[in-house]
Amino acid sequence: MRDDTELYRRLLESSTMPLWILDVKSLLVLDANTAASALYGYSREEMIGMSARELRPTEEVARFEKYVAHDVIHGDAGTWTHKRKDGTTFSVNIRYHAIEYNSCRARFVIVTPVAPAAAE
Repeated sequence: MRDDTELYRRLLESSTMPLWILDVKSLLVLDANTAASALYGYSREEMIGMSARELRPTEEVARFEKYVAHDVIHGDAGTWTHKRKDGTTFSVNIRYHAIEYNSCRARFVIVTPVAPAAAE
């Protein structure tokens, strides 16, 4: 796998969609864009280096760890519950692709918030 770190940095910077990069081994966030920071309520600096476990409610962590353990190259991970810095939770759809980033096995993560169902 080729390390295209600079290409991924440019994609992060130019996208209005929430994007972040996950180190597969440590489960640390290697990089994130402004849209991801705004969505989760952390500064970019706070997100970088934090565990992706912290972006989930406690009851989702085991499911997340089990999912990441399957070394799938790319795909649609489906709907998950994520957690903001203030503790509020929200639903997201996750898509990802295997990349090499700063010489680490990583996943380029695309986060699409799921709109809450309208009240009837």
